Amino acid sequence: MKSTRIKKLIAGILIFTLALVSPMRSVKSEAAGKTVTYIKEFKLFIKKGGTESDAKDWCKTQSDGDWKVVEGDLNAETDGVFTRKVGVFLCYCTTENEDEAVRDIAVMNEQGNYSESNYKMILENQKNVYKDLVSDLKTQIKGYQENLKNEVKTAVEAHDLLNGFKEDDSEKLLGDFLAELDLSREKDEETLTNVLFQANGSVVLFIQQELSLACESGTKNWLDRMEQIGGYDRFYQKIKNAYNGDDRLAKRNMEKKYKEKAVVIADAWDELKQNFEGIKEYEEKCGIASMSEEEIKEWKENNLKTADGILYEQKAACFDNLAMYTYEGKTLLEFFLQDKSEISGNNLYKLYPMVSCLQPGQLAGINSTVNLYALIGQAFSATVLNDYDKGKLDEVKDEINEDQKENLEESRELVEKCIDQQGEKEAESIYEGVDREVFGGGVAVTSDALDFNNSSETNWTDSFVKHNVNIQTKVGIGLCFGGFATIVLHAIYNTVMEDVAQEIVRRFRFNDAAYHFSEEVANMINGAPANEFMFTYLRRMVKEGEEEVKGVAKKSMEELAKAARGDSTSARVFYGLSRGLTFALLLVAVADVVLNIVALYNYYNRDHLPIPHHIVDMTTNRNKETSFVTYKSVRDNTGECGDLNGNSAKQWLALYQTHDEDAGTPILAPDNGEEFKVVVQYGSADEPKTENYTSLHLFGAPNTPQNLTFADGESGWSYNDGKNGTFVFFRKAGI
Repeated sequence: MKSTRIKKLIAGILIFTLALVSPMRSVKSEAAGKTVTYIKEFKLFIKKGGTESDAKDWCKTQSDGDWKVVEGDLNAETDGVFTRKVGVFLCYCTTENEDEAVRDIAVMNEQGNYSESNYKMILENQKNVYKDLVSDLKTQIKGYQENLKNEVKTAVEAHDLLNGFKEDDSEKLLGDFLAELDLSREKDEETLTNVLFQANGSVVLFIQQELSLACESGTKNWLDRMEQIGGYDRFYQKIKNAYNGDDRLAKRNMEKKYKEKAVVIADAWDELKQNFEGIKEYEEKCGIASMSEEEIKEWKENNLKTADGILYEQKAACFDNLAMYTYEGKTLLEFFLQDKSEISGNNLYKLYPMVSCLQPGQLAGINSTVNLYALIGQAFSATVLNDYDKGKLDEVKDEINEDQKENLEESRELVEKCIDQQGEKEAESIYEGVDREVFGGGVAVTSDALDFNNSSETNWTDSFVKHNVNIQTKVGIGLCFGGFATIVLHAIYNTVMEDVAQEIVRRFRFNDAAYHFSEEVANMINGAPANEFMFTYLRRMVKEGEEEVKGVAKKSMEELAKAARGDSTSARVFYGLSRGLTFALLLVAVADVVLNIVALYNYYNRDHLPIPHHIVDMTTNRNKETSFVTYKSVRDNTGECGDLNGNSAKQWLALYQTHDEDAGTPILAPDNGEEFKVVVQYGSADEPKTENYTSLHLFGAPNTPQNLTFADGESGWSYNDGKNGTFVFFRKAGI
């Protein structure tokens, strides 16, 4: 029996040490062949009059990576009549780590289907889900705190492992943070809810795994306790004796105490069996059955260098250990290999002994995220921790063979090394990889994600004039001047005195009127967030009009002076008519100018909505499950949310990126070949080939290449589409 326990202990050490080495870490096998580079992050370079050379120079100033520029201005030839060219260039840096890669990019336009208010509602609903997790964690944290106070080895080690992380807001190590919570206080419970809600999902799983281990107390683990009970019949007889042999009362009380928790275990049964069945499948795949003992030993040594190999060794060790426990005349391995139908429904009572052997914190873990396979591994870990702490490993060294002794020594050294390193390494944030901005403002959700078809909330805040803008302003002023000249020159055929002409010039005060009009326009401009270039142009137009008025007036006066022959009634009549008609024409011209200015102002100076910092979209992941993916806005060279229209168009068109694995395979970097294509006139015969490429698309239209310079009346976002379409195509791994 002692030899059996020794083997069990050694296998347990293997499980424990592997768990210690790899929590929160993934083991990667060496990739064969050429190194693949992925896009790590995108940025936008936006500048008035900016060129690709400017973008490259800016990339050289960035200290967070080796930044490069995708060839092609994404905003080329989109300028309006009074807008200045703005260059927009896509920049990127790369990584060879697939986990760091951008998985997808998409664009949202200002009038697109998204909503910020509905996201707040979703966020609150998601937070409510965490309240169930907090309820289970309260039970676990209570057990953790009690065992830590009593210096139970499992709790002490869990505390040290949890301290490998820190909670940023409190600036406390995670193990200490959890140990100091008083969950009887509503404030502390709310704090825990917020921490779990915002923390990295893997860290949350790790927390519950370690708390389950910390809740194990005593010198025996829960599997030891099950072996001690021996099976359901012995367990039931003990309960029945406690109720003075009353069968009905004993069964009723067992159901009341154990049934609900037994259902939770039964629900987790199939997942446990899948882990065990995976052992045989892996061995068949590797052909272990045909290997000699020496070949198996060599294979295992090499196998531990791969992620699949480590998982196999863990499962195999767990499998062998369970076979060492006796239960109901068989083994615990056979007990756990039963079909679910044999321990559920009317047979649920068979799980009552197991429920009685688990601590409340362990049952709470199963109710949330801890599966039965992990709980079994934790039982072996608890044994190792207790025996390591008490020095029992040294006691058995002389009673095992050389191979076992070597394995034991290597395992113990690994345990000691891991425990030492745990206290040496710098604590990582529990929010690592989480953009905590999504829990504040500036987050929107797409209509697809909301699963409704009503119109979005993102309407324009002003009613804009639908006007075909041209050079009507200048034409209107010119017509006015031409009309005035015609009337005045017509007076040559009437004997108009020189003083009449002088009175016209004096009373009309063209120079003063033009100056006054220019001044009024300037005042209007200064009081509004106008487009500087546009109004510079308007000022120039008014100045030109002023010079034209002066020229016409001077020439007319000279002609009138030559024609003047004295005072006459007809001259006085003409004076009145010409003055009235000229003023009327001036009034029409000024009205035309004002209307055009209003149209231009509304067309080029819009009260834009703020660009959401994040977009939450709906997708179907690789398991064909619907999931939500959060995209973050691609920032520009000023650190703001980047606009592919360069902040110079009818709408903004924002670019978003995501690293979420549910968004698909990583985007390949151009370093691997020609992986980015900026295509103009998409669909033409001479365009670059884009087979096997993914297109940059609008949210909600994943299979449709999106024209980034789309201009179609008020529904478009650019003023012009001079290149007849601008599209971006890129390559993704495995496609």
